[in-house]
Amino acid sequence: MSSVKIENLSKSYGDNKVLDQISLTIDNGKFVTLLGPSGCGKSTLLRCIAGLTDVDEGDVFFDDEAVTNLRPERRNIGMVFQSYALFPNLNVEENISFGLNVRKLDKKIIEKELKNYISLVELTGKEKAYPHELSGGQKQRVALARALILKPRILLLDEPLSALDAKIRKNLRLQIRKIQKELDITTIFVTHDQEEALIISDEIYVIHEGKIAQKGNAEIIYTKPVNSFVAGFIGNYNIIEDTFINWINNKHQFEGQFALRPEVIKIDNKHEEKPEHLTVKGSLRDIILLGSIIRYVVKVNEKEIMVDVLNENEKSMYSIGEEVYLRFAYKKLQRIA
Repeated sequence: MSSVKIENLSKSYGDNKVLDQISLTIDNGKFVTLLGPSGCGKSTLLRCIAGLTDVDEGDVFFDDEAVTNLRPERRNIGMVFQSYALFPNLNVEENISFGLNVRKLDKKIIEKELKNYISLVELTGKEKAYPHELSGGQKQRVALARALILKPRILLLDEPLSALDAKIRKNLRLQIRKIQKELDITTIFVTHDQEEALIISDEIYVIHEGKIAQKGNAEIIYTKPVNSFVAGFIGNYNIIEDTFINWINNKHQFEGQFALRPEVIKIDNKHEEKPEHLTVKGSLRDIILLGSIIRYVVKVNEKEIMVDVLNENEKSMYSIGEEVYLRFAYKKLQRIA
């Protein structure tokens, strides 16, 4: 395994600057996610690390070795794509062992490694199956084993779960994390799925318009967004202006823009004042069932506020149009501007 360091990396296509002076450091054995919306530059950054895309400026280092000008095959990286990229005419074990056969390793070594990695990705019994006989999740596990069997310094995963259905996706992302921990391999994972990033990452880099908007672990990224983009992209924050807070508050004066998580707001049909809390009356406009969560949309002085409550009952405790009270602690307001 290796550490990764990127210094002042930029990449443009014509007048479109896709990456703008990106710098980051990834320690040995860490699972790092590049998270952001489509077109933000995260996949381009991954391809620059892999050597599949040339950089305009900046440098890429593996440990202390500059690899910026090395061809992809000389960087000793493993890469898994969304599209699987399996050979349709080769079965599971032939696909996985392809790279070892190209290296012309001893057959006994290949057989031993093949058995280990087929077991690692839980495909025992599928050795002779062809890609068209496999599910999407099984195909992606073949692609993962094919990348890992070459013992790369770094594993790069470019939206590997995007083509899978929700249930398979949830299972496979946990399996990928388990394998990464077992092998202790430095891994960079690209996704636009916030939940995915929060669940599996040691550290997250949120990318926005070719720049790093914020970096940190899942707790920091979720609870302390640094600006309105991160707050809007991670979770379902209420973005609140100081004028709105000051309108309902007569104890403190606030300045700036704030983010407020929907799950920290209490909702009730009775008024209750508490020290260091804000309480405001509103009208319930919508009720959205999100499985284990009920989301209430409450209109307060022309602004809609989302409130998330654990779904402990068979039906909502409130009705659309009902007058309700919202309460939250001052300290839960996260300043973002």
